[in-house]
Order: sequence, then structure tokens, then C-alpha cells
Amino acid sequence: MVAGDGLSAIHLCRELRAWVDVVTLVDWDPDHALRAAQQLRDVEVISGDPPERDVLREVAAGRADLFVGVGNDTNRNVMGALLARSEGCREVIAVTHGGVIFAF
Repeated sequence: MVAGDGLSAIHLCRELRAWVDVVTLVDWDPDHALRAAQQLRDVEVISGDPPERDVLREVAAGRADLFVGVGNDTNRNVMGALLARSEGCREVIAVTHGGVIFAF
């Protein structure tokens, strides 16, 4: 599962799709989500805010093997990763814009 709203999220989804059967992108900007869905035909794209528990439950984050917060908002990346972990996701990564990558 990838949470993000930029090109990094789209590229990561493409790369992950080559390795796994199911990839889900959660994008908090509805316009970005629509454009991403048009580019990523074999990826499930959901418009929603990853730091909201209801959104993570909708996409079954607790059953995901990996959550990567790679959007343009560091707080969303970190909070989404922490919530995904609390829902039961096995591995979570949050990318910050200060050059730090957190893996929990």
C-alpha cells in the first residue's frame, strides 16, 4: 500500500506492481487520485486521507504487508504509517522531506 499525492507515489506503485499482485494507492487529493487512476490501470486508487483510521480500514491496511507514506506532506506520511502499524500492517515506511526515512 502506498500513500501519496505526487509522482514519487505513482512511480513507486509501478515498481511495486512488478513484484506483487495487489497494489493500492491512497491519495488525499481527489484530483490527483483521478489522474493517478488514469495512469495506473492495474493499481487500485482510493481518494482518502491516510491519517484517518476509517480510510485505512476501508483499504484493509491491517492486512497489508507494507505501507509506504511517500506524499508531499511529512505529517501525513508519518501519521499514516503509525496508524497503519496500529491497524496491523507488518512493515511501514514514512518518507520525510528533511531527508529522513523512518521504517517502523
